[in-house]
Amino acid sequence: MMRRAVVCGVLLAALAGCSRADRTAEGAPAPRKVRVLFLPHVSWAPIMIAEAEGFFKQEGLDVERVTGLRSEEGVAALLTDGIDVMPGPIRAGFLSAVAQGGKARIVAGQGELAHDGCTYFGIVLRRGLTPSSSTPIRRMRTSQDGLARFIVSRMLEPHHIALSSIETIRLPEAVLVSSIERGTIDAVAVSEPGLTRITKVGNLWIHAQDVVPGFQWGVIAFGERLLEKDREAGIRFMRAYERGVEQYREGKTARNVAIIAAATGDSEQLTREACWPSFRAGSDINWESIAEFQRWANSEHVHGVTMNRPPLLPRPCLRLTLAAALVVMPVALDAQEPADSTTRRATSLDVVVVSATRTEQALKSLPMHVIVIGETKLAETSAQTVPDMLRTIPGFTTRDFQSGIVAGPSQSIVSFRGLGGSSAGRALVLLDGIPAGDPFSGWLDWGRIPLLLLQSAEVVRGGSSTVWGSRSLGGVVNLRTIDPHRDGAQLMIEGGSLGTYHGTGMASARFGAASVALGGDFWNTDGFVITRKDQAGPVDQPAATTNRALSAKATWDASHALQLWAAGGVYTGGDRPLRTEDFQTFNEGRGGLRWLSPQGGILTAALFGNHRTSEGNSYTIDAARATETPQRHSSSPAHSIGLSTQWTQMAFERHQLTAGVDVSRAVGSFAERFTYVSGSPTREREVGGVQRIAGLFVQDAADLGAGVRLVASVRGDRVWNVDGARALRALDAGTQLSDSAFDDRTTSQLTYSLGLRHQVVPWLAWRASAYDAFRTPSMYELYFARFSSKGTVTEANARLDAERLRGIEGGFDVTPTASLLGRVTVYRNRVTSPIMDVTIATAGATAQVIAPCGLMPAKQTCGQRQNVPGLLSSGVESDIEWQATDVWKFGGGYAFTPTRIIAPGQPVDGNWAIRAARHTVTSTVSFDAPRWASASLEARHIGARFDDDLNDIQLDAFWLIGFRVNRAIGHGLTAHVKVENLLDKEFEVARTRAGLADMGAPRWITAGIRAAW
Repeated sequence: MMRRAVVCGVLLAALAGCSRADRTAEGAPAPRKVRVLFLPHVSWAPIMIAEAEGFFKQEGLDVERVTGLRSEEGVAALLTDGIDVMPGPIRAGFLSAVAQGGKARIVAGQGELAHDGCTYFGIVLRRGLTPSSSTPIRRMRTSQDGLARFIVSRMLEPHHIALSSIETIRLPEAVLVSSIERGTIDAVAVSEPGLTRITKVGNLWIHAQDVVPGFQWGVIAFGERLLEKDREAGIRFMRAYERGVEQYREGKTARNVAIIAAATGDSEQLTREACWPSFRAGSDINWESIAEFQRWANSEHVHGVTMNRPPLLPRPCLRLTLAAALVVMPVALDAQEPADSTTRRATSLDVVVVSATRTEQALKSLPMHVIVIGETKLAETSAQTVPDMLRTIPGFTTRDFQSGIVAGPSQSIVSFRGLGGSSAGRALVLLDGIPAGDPFSGWLDWGRIPLLLLQSAEVVRGGSSTVWGSRSLGGVVNLRTIDPHRDGAQLMIEGGSLGTYHGTGMASARFGAASVALGGDFWNTDGFVITRKDQAGPVDQPAATTNRALSAKATWDASHALQLWAAGGVYTGGDRPLRTEDFQTFNEGRGGLRWLSPQGGILTAALFGNHRTSEGNSYTIDAARATETPQRHSSSPAHSIGLSTQWTQMAFERHQLTAGVDVSRAVGSFAERFTYVSGSPTREREVGGVQRIAGLFVQDAADLGAGVRLVASVRGDRVWNVDGARALRALDAGTQLSDSAFDDRTTSQLTYSLGLRHQVVPWLAWRASAYDAFRTPSMYELYFARFSSKGTVTEANARLDAERLRGIEGGFDVTPTASLLGRVTVYRNRVTSPIMDVTIATAGATAQVIAPCGLMPAKQTCGQRQNVPGLLSSGVESDIEWQATDVWKFGGGYAFTPTRIIAPGQPVDGNWAIRAARHTVTSTVSFDAPRWASASLEARHIGARFDDDLNDIQLDAFWLIGFRVNRAIGHGLTAHVKVENLLDKEFEVARTRAGLADMGAPRWITAGIRAAW
């Protein structure tokens, strides 16, 4: 007791010896705001901990994070009282400013490169490179600031390599992993956590701590306010900071990992794997290493004045003040144990995407709501096909919600926000950044793209992705396939109900600078009767389907800066047996290059060509659905070629500028044979034309500082529809009955997109966008007349105008805890002159002529594609992810899409848009315990909607539930069971005015085995 009293007396005496301003105020400290420069790096960890644990708050401090400042801006802000505290790596500019009288001082250390510690900073080489005179390092990405140059120079010295002999370039963080993996650059000098990411694809060559052991990586500096004007606030800050350092020095405890992951935005797994810099007890500073850096800076003429060692306070007084604070602090505070956390951070915002801007960008830097379905979700889905998997995104719809296995391409048109549902989906589907749809109609044969070959799917809803041009008016879906960078193979075989069997496989191999991947997929199912049971007759047979697809992809690293790639595929699919009834074929090739310039610019170019054929039969069916009579045989061949090229360059430190050009040419036709006599057609009608599109865009993705990021783009397009013609021939007489040409038409359009994102604090960001987009009608809409065997004809219209969308949207991304992510978007989209399937009239009890369809059988409906004044969609989209524990994860989403038709004076004015469900809800529950099994349960709700423009045909809402379980059964072997429509729900996907209904897929069970080598 006596000893403790003496210690306390000495400490109190020391406090009395300090200046009056150094004393802590009695009672609760008065609130003081302290502005601290903040970056989401692990070296800021003690500050993160002090804030998360309330150490600053207990000192009466309100710490305001200031983000987005570059190094020179941070120094200027500190010297002008724009900020009070500047943590971070040593800056030559700061040292020079202080040496010349600037009112700022270093007060504490912020981590060092400990000799016996892990590697916080290092140089990573591309795999296969061993630096020598014959294989030198030609190109390296490194920071251009003085500290990085100093350390990298020292690291290269033992290898007799001068930094000046290497071409040093700047690259965006988002492309570092892909650049080193592809060999675009030879080396990367990087700190954590980027070092951990890059070493997964490269080789760590030099460890900084081996070359400059104990080097003072970062420091804490105070400005004039905390040095002179409010020294007490400075002391309070240091007390809280010291406590943060002490907790940090406990190591990678669950609590520390959770706090740092939440503040940096990295996953807890990455945070735990990464190297944490060493902090000395008491945040002591290695002044010798700072002096060494200054000598180097002088020799390099970075600055010519040397800063002397400047303490904040007389060092003994500061030390005793801090010690006294620890003694007199309430014992209850010292006794508190930090709450443990074993949750993992939601990582959806950490991925890199290309769909929004045509460049590699971190999702968390974008001003639009992008959804990414990655490899984990792909492995968990109960869906059989890509469109079925994408339906887990609220607001994603296809024409009629039919199963992707049996639905034809015209039924699988993609749309968002209730802006589709008729002949057009108004959304662009890309395969590895190349348009994937049919050049005539824009439809997509989804069987071409097996789920097993997908690496991820990116989805942008709305028209904010203006840079993609005409087809992206309503959104973009980019399907990214697996890159062949490693040797390996996968094979999956499965079978199940409805006579289903499926086999798919992929193999990839690397041969020096070249890589090759081959994939194949075979689907076969007996299908199910689509017509509602109480309406089906003898002619209604199960929709048996067979799909066959082969694909190949190759890459070649022609040099360190140039990569070439080529890909292609063949596909045949449709009714079984193939090529007898309705079927489609699609053959395509694509290729391109990626070149990194000496100045760090990235040139990409892609060339594609494809050819698609589609043939089908339609029938007239009697009222009892007992007999069918051939009505039409149609054939629709089409082909297209296209070229796109773009250049991306960092400029003025903050701007990622991109400019590009797209050109394409598509030729398509539609021929139909009809009016059957004695089983043979007597008439043939053929329509077709050529469509050329050329577009130019410019985009700036800019970091404006203070956590604000801007993405602005402008694009000009010109579309030519030429050589349109329509001919009618009498096959029985061999004569030409009519031959007419459509007028050539040219459309020019300028569109734009402007978006802002502000990362207010690490757990909250808001974003807003305004955009203008357009879509030119497809040749299908201009020329193709659609016939349904269930009684509907939709005529083409060669005089359709282009559509235009103007929209605004805003939203929030919130990560309130380390395991919870929520996103909300509110939007308003208006489409001017949208193309709709407009009902003209319905025949009565007897056949009648209805223009423009001609003679219509009894009770059958004639429609035509027409421009109406407008569509208006104002709604909300939201999604949430919650990693409840290490094994349990929950997710959900909701979209409110009240899309209405604007057509004053017309019967459809104020009606709900065709097939647009106002409410869609999705939810998922997944369990992942590798030792046992992984399982997921998906539920999807589609609200009521109308199947016609007059809103006379309402389809009821429905819920669907899917289930999947995976179980490892051996090395590289996994067994699975998938169930779609688990409860065997009966639901309508379409209905005619005559009342005939198409039903969705019943319960569908498949089981299989997947092997990986």
